[in-house]
Order: sequence, then structure tokens, then C-alpha cells
Amino acid sequence: MSSALPVVAEHLHKRFGSMAVVEDLSLRVEEGKVYGFLGPNGAGKTTTIRMLLGLVAPSSGSVKIFGHDIRRDFKSAIRCVGAMVEGPAFYPFLTAQKNLQLFGRLSGGVPAGRVEEMLDRVGLSRRAGQKVAGFSQGMRQRLGIALAMLEKPRLLVLDEPTNGLDPQGTREIRELLRRIRDEGNTTVFLSSHLLGEMERICDRVAVISQGRMLREGSLDELLGADDRCFRCESRAGRRGARRARPSQPSA
Repeated sequence: MSSALPVVAEHLHKRFGSMAVVEDLSLRVEEGKVYGFLGPNGAGKTTTIRMLLGLVAPSSGSVKIFGHDIRRDFKSAIRCVGAMVEGPAFYPFLTAQKNLQLFGRLSGGVPAGRVEEMLDRVGLSRRAGQKVAGFSQGMRQRLGIALAMLEKPRLLVLDEPTNGLDPQGTREIRELLRRIRDEGNTTVFLSSHLLGEMERICDRVAVISQGRMLREGSLDELLGADDRCFRCESRAGRRGARRARPSQPSA
């Protein structure tokens, strides 16, 4: 088993015509962690993820997954990766169980009982025989995570897994990802525009805006790096000093 890092991206650039979407972006993701990729909508998160997975070729730069170059050795790089990008897509008139069984066969087959194991893991065992057409958005997201984990990936890449969910659905996804993290067998690369969600689950976070890396580090480093004082003066001439909250990256 390779001891190389799950993700090493160096100096990634991506342009579509004259528009720069990602500029000089480098990432290093440690094994067994939840790595957050934080930025507002349109920041370049999904384009970066597509480059990490070999779905889009970078204009320049390189990506290695567990030591394998994603462009030169795609099969070796991607065989231990599970991903959900821009929301899961299923056959709506098949059941949850049939969908996972079908995708499992298309990928070369999964061990007996694996589909049922994953449905149980994401809390969908009782819905296994129901058609996906009747699923809520949160249930579809959980089924998407089950599909991404069907082949026991060492690296799980999730693009905005709580996007569009109500508070209950968001909480369910968060608890699921915590369980995955605590088991320690899977590295999770998680993109989101919600700082509050990153605070609750991630070990390290990269902050991206307009395709550029702004900050990277642990949550403690990012939220505690800036401790300033400022002085306020009222119209009546009274002065007071307050301590500012640590500056937080805008999401």
C-alpha cells in the first residue's frame, strides 16, 4: 500500500478561453483527515475537484493521488477514490438497492452484502426497496455518499454534500461524515461554502476565492491567527477599547 499523500496538487491553473477559473493553486491533503475546501459559489471549487479527479485537464500544473499522476496513470490514481460531484444522479424509477447494485456491476462488481452494508451505514436500510423518485434531497445525498463509498475508497471526495438541504438533512450528513472520519480508514476531501459546517467536522481547511488560495491551515490557526484591538470613539467623546473577534474567512 502506498504511503504517499492522498492528494498533492501543485500550481494548478485552469483557463476557459480568456477567463481564469483557477490560478496557481497548490494542495496537500494528509491521510485519515477531513480536509475542507471552503469558498463562495463561483470560487473555482468544483473546477478544482474536477481537475483532482481527472475529469478536466488543467491548463498547467499537476495532481497526484496516493503518488500516482492523475493524467499519466489515471487508472491507478482513481481506483481508490470515491466521489460525488455536483449532486448524485440515479435512475429514479429503480429502488435505492437496485441503483447501487447496478452501479456496482458497472464498476466490475462489489462483494456480496456490500450494497446492504452501505445502505445501513447511511441510514437508508428501511428505504432500500423504495424508488429513488420518491426520495427527498437529503436521502438522495446520503444515497450518493453510499455510492461513492461502495468500493471502499481510501479517498472520498464530496462536492457540497449539504447543498440545498434543510437543517435536519445537513445534520444527518454531518453525523455520517463524522463517523467516516472517526473510523480512520478514509480521507475525506469536502467542499462547501458554509464555514459553520467546516468548523464542526474538518481537521484542516483551505480557503479559496476567485480561483486563488487565500489561507490554509487548521481551524484553530485560521480562526485564531488574527487577534487585534481597536478603539471606538463616540460622538460624546467617550472612548473605549474592544477586542475584535478573530477575522474569519468569508464564505
